[in-house]
Amino acid sequence: MVGIDIEKINKFQNKTINFYKKIFTTQEIEYVKKYKFPAQHYAGIFCAKEAVMKALGHGVDELRFQDIEIYHDNRNKPYVKLQNKAEKYFLSIGKEIHISISHTQTIATAICLIN
Repeated sequence: MVGIDIEKINKFQNKTINFYKKIFTTQEIEYVKKYKFPAQHYAGIFCAKEAVMKALGHGVDELRFQDIEIYHDNRNKPYVKLQNKAEKYFLSIGKEIHISISHTQTIATAICLIN
């Protein structure tokens, strides 16, 4: 299963903390705060969450953004932790989940592969 997403960075600029809290977990917000241009990272993480939803075959009408959490290892490689319905759907279709995130100053993209 494959999912991909692309977003404009400016959709994530100058938003209120309440906007971010609807989409991102506390851990994700703390991760993004350390960067000079946080909107790029918010957009990248958002794309990763959308790509995961698409790979799972379910969208925002069935899954919560908070149930898909994007982490980064010590080399800054992104990985996913799922819970609730997102985890249930994943366990029914796959054994491994891989994501990749990329961005420029204006566009972010992510891809998810579930096998």
